[in-house]
Amino acid sequence: MKHLLSCSKFGMEPMRSWVLPLHGALPPEQQRQVFQRAPQGVTKVVCCTNVAETSITVDDVGFVVDSGRMKEMRYDPLRRMSSLEDCFVTKANARQRRGRAGRIAPGVAVHLFTRYRHDSLMDSYQKPEVQRVPLEQLILRIVATIGKNAGGKGISTKIVCLRLIEPPAKSAVERSVADLVEMEALCAEGGAQRLTALGEHLASLPVDARIGKLILLGAAFGPDALDKSLTVAAALSCGRSVFYAPLEKREEANMAQRNFAMKICSPGMESDHLAVLQAYMEWERAGDKYNFCQENFLGFRTMQGISQLKQQLLTILSSAGFAQKGLTVQNVQALGARSRSDGVRLALACEADARTASAPLMAALLFASLFPRIISVTPKTPTEQSKKGGKKQKQGGNKDEPGCTLSVRQAGSTVPIAIHPSSVNAKAKTFASPYIVYGELVQTSRLFAREVTPVHPLAMLLFGSNLGAEEATQHGQAVLTIAGWIRFCVTKDCQALMISVRAQLDQLLQQKIEQPDLDIGLPGGLLQAVAQMLSEPPVEMENDDSPHVQLPMKKKAKGNDSSALVPGRQSSASSTSGAAPPRAQVAAIYWQYRWRSVESGETFGPFDGATMSAWQLDNLFTQNPADARLCSASGTALEEAWQSADEANFLPETGGLADLWAKNSKKQCSYIAPGGF
Repeated sequence: MKHLLSCSKFGMEPMRSWVLPLHGALPPEQQRQVFQRAPQGVTKVVCCTNVAETSITVDDVGFVVDSGRMKEMRYDPLRRMSSLEDCFVTKANARQRRGRAGRIAPGVAVHLFTRYRHDSLMDSYQKPEVQRVPLEQLILRIVATIGKNAGGKGISTKIVCLRLIEPPAKSAVERSVADLVEMEALCAEGGAQRLTALGEHLASLPVDARIGKLILLGAAFGPDALDKSLTVAAALSCGRSVFYAPLEKREEANMAQRNFAMKICSPGMESDHLAVLQAYMEWERAGDKYNFCQENFLGFRTMQGISQLKQQLLTILSSAGFAQKGLTVQNVQALGARSRSDGVRLALACEADARTASAPLMAALLFASLFPRIISVTPKTPTEQSKKGGKKQKQGGNKDEPGCTLSVRQAGSTVPIAIHPSSVNAKAKTFASPYIVYGELVQTSRLFAREVTPVHPLAMLLFGSNLGAEEATQHGQAVLTIAGWIRFCVTKDCQALMISVRAQLDQLLQQKIEQPDLDIGLPGGLLQAVAQMLSEPPVEMENDDSPHVQLPMKKKAKGNDSSALVPGRQSSASSTSGAAPPRAQVAAIYWQYRWRSVESGETFGPFDGATMSAWQLDNLFTQNPADARLCSASGTALEEAWQSADEANFLPETGGLADLWAKNSKKQCSYIAPGGF
C-alpha cells in the first residue's frame, strides 16, 4: 500500500481514499468499507491478505492480481516458536484467488508465477492445522475423553495422535506432552499419560492450557483477581488484537495503547496484557462504548467478543466450583444488562470482597501461567553502547538504541530477540525488571516476542517452576534457582524464608485445585501477604558493568544459622504427651520451641502451626513452660525474639506470616546473569 500511495495517480484525492486494506486484524467497521462502491471515474484498489480468498464477495471487483505468495503461521515445537513464513501459495489457494474476479460480471485474474511452477512445484493443499499448531489442548482433550476408559492407568497420546488421518510429527507430540507435564497438567508414567487435578480443569476450558491456568490461579486470589484473569484470558483467546492501528494514524493509535499501559503499570513495567485489561475496564465504564472504541483505536466487535467469552468461561468455572454454583450465561447477561457491563463482577460479588488484584499480582499470575516463556534483560555496558552507537554515539548518543539486550533460552542456548513493533514496549530503552514474560515468539524479519509483561523478580521466586536452593557463594550469599537455569543471589536467611513460603504457597494452591470451593485467601493469610509483597515495585536496573541487578526483597530478623534442624526430628514433647497429633494438610508457618527448664537452651522443631496449636490445647506448655518462635521448614529461625508457647498464636492464616512480611524492612538480593541466563 505504501508504494501504491506514493504514486502520483493514487497518492492524491479522491483516488487515495479508495486504496483500501483488508486483513484479519482490521476492525469489522473498516472491513465493510471494501464493499462500498467507488464514485464514477475512481478506481477502487483493495490490498488484501489471503483472508479474502474465501467467504468474501466484493461484487464490483473486475481484476485480481495474485502475487502467488502468502504468509503462513507455522509452529516449531522444539524451539517453542511460531514463525510467520513467506511462502508460495498452493494450487487450492490460487484457485480460490482466481474465483474472486468476475463474481457477477466477466473478470480477469493475473497470477504472477509461471505455469510450470503451478503445475509442477506447488503443493495441492496447505498442511493440515494439526501439523502447524501447538498440540497441548488437543492432548488434554484426548486424555480427558479416551482416558476415562483406561481404568486410571492412563493412555499413550503419541499412539492416539499417530493414528490420525494426517498425524502430527512425533517430536511435536512429545514436546507438547513434556510441556503439560512441566505445567503439572499431566502425570506421565512410562509411555502413558493421565490427567492431574489441574489437567482435568484445564481440559474443560475452551482456551489454551496456559491461559486456562491463568484463570484458575486468578480464582485462588479472590473475585477481583478472577474477573481480571478472565478479561486477559478472553482477550488472548479471541483471535485478534483489541487494538488496531490505521496506516495514516499509526502513531496516534500506538500512543493510545501506551496510555492504557501507563495508567495501570508503574514506570518501566508497562505490559501489553495489562494495557488490554485497562482498556476493557474503561470500556465497561464508558457511557457510549462505540465512540469510546473509535476514540481509542479499539475494536468494538472484539470488545463484545471478550465480554461474551468471559461470560461463557465463568459458567464453566461455576460448574467446576471455582465460582458461585448455578451461574448460567443467561444469568450473567441479565446482571450485565442492568449495569451496562458484562455482568461478571456482579456475579462474582467483587464489591463485597475487600481483596483487590494489583497490576504486579496480575503480572505474577501471567508469569506463573506462561513460564518458561521468559526474556532476559541485560543492561549494556558503556563500552557496548559506544560500539553499537558508532558515529551517533560520539555525536551525543543514539536515542533510538535501547540500553539493554534481550534474549531468550532455546534448546539450552541464548538467542537474541526484539520486542514486536505492536507492543507498548517496542521502543522501550530500559526496564525496571531483569525479566519479561511473553505470549509467543514469532519469526518474521527477525525473531520477535509478542504480548510482553515485565515481571517482579519476587513473583518468579513465588511462582516459578521447581524452586531450588544452592550452597552459599562468595561473600556468604546463598542461591535460589528456578527450573535450574534462572539463579538469584540472596542471603542465607532470605533463602530459608523463601523456600518455606514457597512450599506453603504451592500447598495452598494445590488444595484449591483439588477443592475448588475452598476459600484459601482469608484476610491476614499467606495469599494476602504474597499480594502485599508483590505490590512493592522493583528498583530500576542500573546500566553498569556489574553482572548483578539489584532487586527488592523483604528481610527478616537476624537468625542463628546454627539452629537449623532436620524436619521431623523427635522432640521431648512427644515423650511427654504421647504421640504427636496428626499434622494438618496446610501449614501456613513453622515453629520451633525450647523448654525453659533446660539450661542448654536446646531447640526442637520445626513443627507446623496445627501441631503446635494441638499441643497448646492439650495444656502441654502449661504443664511444662516453654518458649516458641517462627522458623522455616528447614528449621532456620525467622525471628530472634521468643514468646511464651502457652500464649502464642500458632494457627495458620491468622496473620503470622503476613505480619512477618509486613513488619520487616527491605533487603537487597540480586540475580546472577552472566550472558543473559
